[in-house]
Amino acid sequence: MNGKSHAGRGRRVPYLTAFLLCLMLFLSAAAPMKARAETIYDEAIEKLVSWGVLHGYQDGEIHPERMVTRAQFVAMVNRAYGYTEKGENPFRDVTPSSWYYDDVVIAYTARYFLGTERATASAENLLTRQQAMTMLAKNLRLTPVPGEVTEFIDGNGFADYSKGYVKAAVRQGLIKGYPDGTFRPEANISRGAMALLLERALGNLVQEPGTYELGDVFGNVTISSAATTLRNTTIAGNLYVSGGLELGAVTLENVRVLGDII
Repeated sequence: MNGKSHAGRGRRVPYLTAFLLCLMLFLSAAAPMKARAETIYDEAIEKLVSWGVLHGYQDGEIHPERMVTRAQFVAMVNRAYGYTEKGENPFRDVTPSSWYYDDVVIAYTARYFLGTERATASAENLLTRQQAMTMLAKNLRLTPVPGEVTEFIDGNGFADYSKGYVKAAVRQGLIKGYPDGTFRPEANISRGAMALLLERALGNLVQEPGTYELGDVFGNVTISSAATTLRNTTIAGNLYVSGGLELGAVTLENVRVLGDII
């Protein structure tokens, strides 16, 4: 009887081990699939990563749920639009040893970034949604629209500096707010939301020299590379030629722009 009992236990142990291994493999595979299914920013993140605009953390992950600092924001915008020119540094809290020194100075030189005070950049502070929209609108050279923000039910929560730019961004279709009709201007902006905002602003990004035929484009086209020719294209939005390019760096042939060329 003892021999029979031991043989039964010997057969059950491998079966149990195999079952547990299969269960662990299933759970490890299902977890990331669930995380991907729950984010609404996947497409925008994928584009920005492929363009080299959005970088992952040391663990290799993007972490779209994490909040964006003011320094991280300007780093993304500079990469997106190809800004490299550096002028003076007016900020006492931005030193050459800071990882973001170049990006903050470049953003200030490009005229879309100002400090929280005249000589204070507050680069490590988290970025609010209205700050992000204001700086991006300045970068896009949008003209502020006068008046109160009536496009969102929490429109009275906007600071005076952001109202005109937010209204202009709404007209450009860059922002739509939350499903409940709010914008939440003082809330911090996440990396995922920032990716979505930048993707809308950039539209179709041309980063490499060459000749391009884009056909009919719904939205913006952004060119950040010299020695570029764009032909046989109709753009329903705006055409942005990066401020880092010199006159004559981009050639347009049979290009129709329904918005503005900026």
